[in-house]
Parts: sequence; structure tokens; C-alpha cells
Amino acid sequence: MHIHIYIGRERERFRERERMRMIYVCEEEEKEVGRKKASGICPYCGGTVEAVDIEGKGKLFCLPICLRFKRKYLCSSCSRRLVLYPS
Repeated sequence: MHIHIYIGRERERFRERERMRMIYVCEEEEKEVGRKKASGICPYCGGTVEAVDIEGKGKLFCLPICLRFKRKYLCSSCSRRLVLYPS
């Protein structure tokens, strides 16, 4: 039984090292491009909703490989991230 636990721990350490390598090799920088008021109210506190445009740059070994634009919705009062569902 001790052998299996030791093997399991070694496997976890190996996976953690692999994840760390992937983070170092493939990273993404995010920068806020713009912010504007969106329609609707926050379901948690009733505050106003803001649409935040974010530019994401994927890098591989410090070389840019992709450029993505995302839009996230945040409450201006409680700063929670809001997710839109189709109605």
C-alpha cells in the first residue's frame, strides 16, 4: 500500500512540473482596451453593469502567436463577473 501512495505522489509532482512548464512556455497577456456602460442590472446587488473589452495576446517562447478580443461583463458596485445566458 505504501508503494502505491508513493507512486501517486510522484505522479502528482510530475504533473505539477508539466503544468509549470506549460505556463512558462505558453502564456497569455490580457490588457483592458475599453469600458462602457451596458444595459441591465446586477442580480446580486442591483448595481449597474459595465462591458469591458479585453485584448489577449497568446505567446509561445515570447513570440506572439494569436491576438484575441473578449468582452466581459462586470458589476460596477460589487465587481462580480456576470455571465450572459441566451433567453
